[in-house]
Amino acid sequence: MKCSDCGYEKNPQSARFCVGCGRCLIEVHETRVGVVQTSGQIAEGGRATALQVEKITGNVTMNVVQVNLSPEILAKLAAISTEVQAASPRTGAATTTGTASTAKNVEKRAPQQEDRDSVHHVIGELLKVAEAEGTQAINVGGVETSRAELLLKKAVLLKTDAEQIMLDSAIAIAKAQQMGHQPPAAAYDEQAFTAKFKEAYSLLQEALTLDAGNTEVMLHMVQILSDTNTGDTREAERLLFRIQSLLNPPKDDTEKFRLAQAKFLQGVLPGNRHVPSIQAARAMFEQLRRVDWVQQCDFVLQQTAPQVTMAQAPGALAVFQPVGRWQVGANDGSVALVEIYPNGSFASTLQGGIYGYGAQSAGQWGFMPANNFLRFQGLVNGLMPFDLGMAIQGQQNGAYMATGTDGKMYFFQRLA
Repeated sequence: MKCSDCGYEKNPQSARFCVGCGRCLIEVHETRVGVVQTSGQIAEGGRATALQVEKITGNVTMNVVQVNLSPEILAKLAAISTEVQAASPRTGAATTTGTASTAKNVEKRAPQQEDRDSVHHVIGELLKVAEAEGTQAINVGGVETSRAELLLKKAVLLKTDAEQIMLDSAIAIAKAQQMGHQPPAAAYDEQAFTAKFKEAYSLLQEALTLDAGNTEVMLHMVQILSDTNTGDTREAERLLFRIQSLLNPPKDDTEKFRLAQAKFLQGVLPGNRHVPSIQAARAMFEQLRRVDWVQQCDFVLQQTAPQVTMAQAPGALAVFQPVGRWQVGANDGSVALVEIYPNGSFASTLQGGIYGYGAQSAGQWGFMPANNFLRFQGLVNGLMPFDLGMAIQGQQNGAYMATGTDGKMYFFQRLA
């Protein structure tokens, strides 16, 4: 087998990795399956094989290239979610896009990065195959996908990488601040995440060229434009107008969900917050029972409306300093004893809830004073990963109240 990366031609047929460069080999069958569909079979906005199209006239013929991958890589590729998530690091909320693990222990980073690198590489190889064969459809492990879908998945991975760099920067800055140190200049690597956002946006533009009506692609583009805002929101507004034009009225719950996402993003455009759009989006998310997005709408609305009231009420939101020992109760009756350390780590013992009495958790924490957002990432009993964000809302009877990204209310009582 010939390696499409380095060109080495003497790899055994059974080889999974190239002898020359060590890259994962992809086997491409010479046999092509011709797929022919007519315009009468495909309506506007329909699906031709694995390629999303807006309008087709005349006969359409496509070649579907068969590609074999290992089961491990297939599973990782299939696990990549392209759904636009409820938040991004700049808003201070949790990001769960794609296959990124919620456990961020340093010990877990190396194997996780290797997995992500392998998926990045495989998607790149599949795109090379599609380009070389002049096809827009590829059959991978018995499932047909399109070049536009592969471009979207690769863009989502890059976007997730960029968001993780932003989050790591926020945690590093928070650690330095809590220890009374000046954050190092390297803690905020804007060039690193900007480069990844730029590459992801370029891939999304290419995907949109292939599939001009793909509203999911456009939503990701709007989110990147918001995260890398330079003060000009015209392109984001143009995309949002097109999304809402294509989805209004929505034909099903998927389209209704994306329409709600577009309304939410319209409401939180940098420098142009529009409360009615957020409220309209919230009502739609509630009908769809998307608690994560309802909570995100509530978080933004709470930041928007109560700020004046809280500023006028003395002591309504006292300065929150996370370091210390806390008793943290939730409105579901569970309680945890939490030790938050200055070095950015934490440990806790749970006294109830879904994990049971006495469960142990540990990991990392980060705090953004600008919006009073506290985030915990770690493992329960050393096995189960979790990622929880909390927006500190105010203080009452000596306890801090917080809204969690899981939809629960939390109450922080300082013990030491």
